[in-house]
Amino acid sequence: MATVQPPLSTDEACHSPAQPRPTDNGAAAPFALVPKRVLAVVMAPVDDTDKLDDVADKTNEKLDEHPWAEWLPKAGWLARGFVYAFMGWTVLLISFQKDSADEASSKGAVVALADQPYGRIVIGALAVGLVALVVWQALALALIRDTDAKSWFKRLSGAGTMVIYAGLAFTATRAALGMSADNGGGIERLSKGLLSSTPGRIVVFVAGAIALGVAGYRAYKAWEHKFLKHLDLDGCDPRRRKLITRLGTVGWIGRAFVVGLVAVFSMWAAVTADPDNAVGFDQGLRKVSVTSWGFVLVALAGLALIGYGLFCVVSLKYRELRD
Repeated sequence: MATVQPPLSTDEACHSPAQPRPTDNGAAAPFALVPKRVLAVVMAPVDDTDKLDDVADKTNEKLDEHPWAEWLPKAGWLARGFVYAFMGWTVLLISFQKDSADEASSKGAVVALADQPYGRIVIGALAVGLVALVVWQALALALIRDTDAKSWFKRLSGAGTMVIYAGLAFTATRAALGMSADNGGGIERLSKGLLSSTPGRIVVFVAGAIALGVAGYRAYKAWEHKFLKHLDLDGCDPRRRKLITRLGTVGWIGRAFVVGLVAVFSMWAAVTADPDNAVGFDQGLRKVSVTSWGFVLVALAGLALIGYGLFCVVSLKYRELRD
């Protein structure tokens, strides 16, 4: 008489010989796990430290298995430095009243680069670097363990940075492929649309106030040299350390200025209900550059942005990748 086999349990049925348990052979690139890791962080309750620790531990394990992945932020920071340097050069042209139709923004810099000799090749390399930076930023989000307000602010800030550079990478990819790309002006279009109603003006004013706070924080970070905490300067040559500190200070002040400029114009546009006052970084600089001594301020901003680009390159060797 045939022997009746007991029914398989759920676990046995899922992993029976006919359906072997999947194994991780370590061949998958670490960024293949980015969506799962980031989703786990986003879906975790605010105080679920165990889940966040588990995500961080598994991400660290994958990075240890694939040490080459730590070159992702290096490529990204090189691309970031190049974009800021070229953006600073465009700002300098505006300060000297040169006939420049290029948008003085990160997207505008990318689009303008495509028109240069071998520009599409350069833009293609930039696109790769920016994608690498986006991937690393996503992994960095998964490495944050704490659940205090500061940690969640870091997560929100990192997510915002990831979205910005993802958009910039998209623009760079389109430019490298010879496709038409939007060279900026999004802030202006959005603000002018919102200024047509009272609730919209409130939104623009609050957004401007938040941006002004970000500018103030960047200025504080520059003045107190807080940006150095992300660098491992042990054993660094004193002269190189001084150079990194000076470039970082100048660069962060420049970044504070450009954000503060957009914030002030946005808040003023909300107060006056005048859409013509709602300008982005590019038009704001052009307005300032035609005022008395304004061209000097704009020129200094351009030099500061070039300084930040150099800071990204010079400090690359010392950057803490898992801070």
